[in-house]
Amino acid sequence: MNARGVLFLLFAVVGVGLIYWLTSSFLNSAQQPQQQVAAQQAPSVQVLVTAKPLPLGTILKAEDMKWRNWPREGLDPTYPVKDKIKMTDYIGKVVRTSMAFGLPILKQNIIGPGEKGFIAAALRPDMRAITIAVNPTSGVSGLAYPGDRVDLLLSHVVRLTDGKSHSVTETVVQNLRLLAVGQRINDQAKQPGKPGKTATLEVTPKIAEKITLMSRLGSMQLSLRSLATNDPEGTGDMPIDAVITRTWAEEISPTIPKRKAVESSKRVRIDRGSNTQEKVFGDDSGDGVTDNSKSGEDNETPE
Repeated sequence: MNARGVLFLLFAVVGVGLIYWLTSSFLNSAQQPQQQVAAQQAPSVQVLVTAKPLPLGTILKAEDMKWRNWPREGLDPTYPVKDKIKMTDYIGKVVRTSMAFGLPILKQNIIGPGEKGFIAAALRPDMRAITIAVNPTSGVSGLAYPGDRVDLLLSHVVRLTDGKSHSVTETVVQNLRLLAVGQRINDQAKQPGKPGKTATLEVTPKIAEKITLMSRLGSMQLSLRSLATNDPEGTGDMPIDAVITRTWAEEISPTIPKRKAVESSKRVRIDRGSNTQEKVFGDDSGDGVTDNSKSGEDNETPE
């Protein structure tokens, strides 16, 4: 075969290949819309899934869940399907196993009010539940719901170094998660119910001790926090046991005598034989306690 024949054969092979490639590309582009339409028309159901990552102890709210189309073929029988359950059936339940975004919310991963271990499941690791007595006023008139965040205020009377008693209110702990109000654990009531007589809070072991002592010192009041200032993930960026602020009675009315200013904040104990004398000096703000003198073996100040 001469060179002219070889060149002609080469062009013929290239031409056939080019025609095949163009034909395949055209057919594929034509089939893609048909495949997409077929996929859209494939039988599917709506499954209840997580709308965001849900850590252990989350009290489910409507915004934590959403419906998602799921292929009916190969559907797990344990998945929550819309024609069998309602989203409201899951509101108020607690996540007992951390779940990532977009996963079906299985019954074995949640626990509902009234079930054994519900409050224990709602607690984050190393946290405790403590219940305090409230009334319509101290309990925010029943408008604080489980899952909300609250501050805890203490109103009490203290005796300072000026020898007088002064009334003060302090925000002792902040950003506590409200677990239950009375026996109400669901936060999705359509209408506010009767104010509960108790409030159950999620606290650290140390704060549980403080709250127990606070109930003996004076009266406590819940203060509802804005959702914009909460720390729902418990990152620790906002300390919950720091005294944020305090208000003295003299700040409310000018008719109330002011606290006596003092120069230092020191506690001194003087031992003279069997006699022990303790003197307390307040700080610059006037906070302090009364001088306290004791004598005799029965009145010795402990180490």
